[in-house]
Amino acid sequence: METINFTKVLNEKPNIYLFNPSISHLKDDLYLCVYRKYVRYPKINQKGDDYDYTKDKLSDPNHPWLGGNHSSTWWQSGYGGDSSKIVLLQIKQERVQLVREYEDMYGVDARLLKISENDEGSYFILSYNHWLKDENQIIKNNVTCKNGCMLIAAKIIFISNTHDITYKDEVFLCPEISNTTEKNWSFWVYGNKLRFSYGLYPDHDVYNMHIENCKIECDNKIMSDPVYMFQSLRRYYNNKLHISVTTPAIEFVNKYFIGVGHVKWDYNNLNEFPEHSYLVKYTNNMLKNGKTNHPSLMYLMFFYIFCPITGTVVCISNMFSPRSHSSLCFPSGLSKTNSDNYIVSYGDSDASCNYFIISCTQIIKMLHEVPTNKQQTYNPQNINFVML
Repeated sequence: METINFTKVLNEKPNIYLFNPSISHLKDDLYLCVYRKYVRYPKINQKGDDYDYTKDKLSDPNHPWLGGNHSSTWWQSGYGGDSSKIVLLQIKQERVQLVREYEDMYGVDARLLKISENDEGSYFILSYNHWLKDENQIIKNNVTCKNGCMLIAAKIIFISNTHDITYKDEVFLCPEISNTTEKNWSFWVYGNKLRFSYGLYPDHDVYNMHIENCKIECDNKIMSDPVYMFQSLRRYYNNKLHISVTTPAIEFVNKYFIGVGHVKWDYNNLNEFPEHSYLVKYTNNMLKNGKTNHPSLMYLMFFYIFCPITGTVVCISNMFSPRSHSSLCFPSGLSKTNSDNYIVSYGDSDASCNYFIISCTQIIKMLHEVPTNKQQTYNPQNINFVML
């Protein structure tokens, strides 16, 4: 399985960091892609004007999380910019071509999901983080956004057969369930219904979404199913392992759905984990082999398979990372290819846009059946941590 870095195809300036791409199939070999753009300006150069940071991105003081005294996010520091951009790509396995660029948009860590099509074109859900500082906005646990919140926002977009894009109205999604910083959501379509997964720990919560005049609204929670495997796994790691859904979910086999989530942990607190656990071995191996690291966090991905009727998570894969020099790969897109393989797009070390293609057979080999009864015994050590 090959990892493809398509950052240079995106035709952006070298001082702009591009990462967390979300790719969704349009038709034939065409895919819609949204990615994050991060830049600080004026550009900080600590090694002289002739130094090329593109060869050594993680030493660049402009990097999103390795900027020393200048590493604050732009909305806190008052300079720079953080946005997203949509492009149309042609993808043929490892070959990627830029077909068309669209304007930049507000919002970060966006995800794309195709929801329908007609004779004139296709509709997608575009969801993303929207930075809001509003004392009137109430979120989970009666918290206000007066000090700032990263809320989940979404809008429907329409791409015509001539590849023109129309954007519909933006809405905030289910703010009453949101935390101050959000990465924990997944859209999916079952039948003619748009649905929204929020979280896998402690439960898989599913909401019905209401669409009227191309405007999305959070309708009601229609199911909530406990995921005992994740409850057990998190307890095993002393409640220090954070578990999130991340990408949109799409159809898998036998009428089940598949999504990609991620786990993250602070490797500075490794002494709080079981000494001989897979996670400790994996972390130590990453550090030993000189993998470039976030100052505190490591990420791993996983596939999860669930029933769209009940929300029950039936299988979870081994935790994994694509082949990378980084300890932080963030999954942001999931789509099918023309050949019925799956394409997973992700950001690598907040510095590049990557994807890999994986077959259904390869995914099935990674899966573990999930206990659906709290009384069933389960050993968290059965979940391995692997490098694909």
